[in-house]
Amino acid sequence: MKNRIIATAIGGSLLISNTAHANLSQFQGVWTALDGTDEGRAVDARIVSELTLTIWQDKYILSLPDGHFSMTIQNNKSEENGFTLIRGDGQSGKRRFDGNYSMTDGILTISYSPEAVDSSSNGDQNERRIFRWRRSQQINLPLGSKSFRNSLGMQFSLILPNTFVAGAQSHEPRRQDEIQRRITISRPYYIGIHEVTVGQYKIYKQEVGDSEEIGGISTIVDGVTRYSGSSSWDNPGFEQGDNHPVIFVSWKDAVAYCDWLSKKEGRKYRLPTEAEWENAARGGSQTAYWWGDEEKHAKGRANIGDMMYAKSYPNRDFRVRHNDGYVFTAPVGSFRPNQFGLYDVSGNAMEWVDDWWNLPSVQPQRDPSGPKNGTLKVAKGGGWANKPGEARSAFRFRENPELRFGGTGFRILLETQ
Repeated sequence: MKNRIIATAIGGSLLISNTAHANLSQFQGVWTALDGTDEGRAVDARIVSELTLTIWQDKYILSLPDGHFSMTIQNNKSEENGFTLIRGDGQSGKRRFDGNYSMTDGILTISYSPEAVDSSSNGDQNERRIFRWRRSQQINLPLGSKSFRNSLGMQFSLILPNTFVAGAQSHEPRRQDEIQRRITISRPYYIGIHEVTVGQYKIYKQEVGDSEEIGGISTIVDGVTRYSGSSSWDNPGFEQGDNHPVIFVSWKDAVAYCDWLSKKEGRKYRLPTEAEWENAARGGSQTAYWWGDEEKHAKGRANIGDMMYAKSYPNRDFRVRHNDGYVFTAPVGSFRPNQFGLYDVSGNAMEWVDDWWNLPSVQPQRDPSGPKNGTLKVAKGGGWANKPGEARSAFRFRENPELRFGGTGFRILLETQ
């Protein structure tokens, strides 16, 4: 049977989807490169070591050192395991590359033409790029699906391994400690498409009971940041429904919630690392926000400090020049999702991540988890009372992990292994 594969790009990754005629189940998993040749010359081992290939059900993702690769791949009917890579060049035309793949003794070999040829030519078949891959792990996913719903009704989206550039470009507003660096995420993971809601947190509190409250820092008292020991997740100072993101939860509260849910379901839930969070929040983008570089396009996409917020708190210059419909938090999913189907990664509630805060390294990193200790934890994404620049994908808040804040909640990750 001939194989036919179709591919599109997600950010810096090559994404290939099977058609009904393809059967890639034998290749499912995460692969690491063993070696490669380019027109007969060995590829530098340092480059090879940075390549990751993921094949899972209808997806095939190739992460490259520079994080950029965009191709389409179609069946080549003249060869049993042949395909043609097609790179789009807008309205002016397309460039084509011929390739094939084979599997021998557990080693997957993929080769293709390095030079572009037009549709009327097969190119020089003696000039090839050839890479050999060994599977480093199987992908064992709950329900074997790209989405998942748990016992509390939480919905999760699958994020596959990827290489991306974290941190901010030099022109981004309110840029501070957001050093750009290349990060490889080598393991697939599920992440909640919504922030944890009041209703979902309420179930936890009903089962475990209330522990000692530590209070929070409120942005609600007369429009000025003031300490408010009376504020809490179920009494934030304004009306919330069960479908709003829970706030006034500390980092320690969020970790305790993940531990409770892990024990309850027999699966591993946790806070995402900063790298996992930013990778998912970007949705494949390299811009300041997942929708682009312009804060004015936040309308319909993010609940942040807007004209309604400014009317309620005229002393706080935290606004974009439009109304987003909410002074405080909005029900989760009220705004458009990003390219990975995640809601409110910009705005609504800031989100705790697992990492201790420090200045990031400029060196490329693989599955970074931050320093082993520190005094402040990182929170991401901005909230309903934040300036637009604080809702950028790269922006890093640093907060006391024991305190609760009126703009901070969390989103959880489900491990796949």
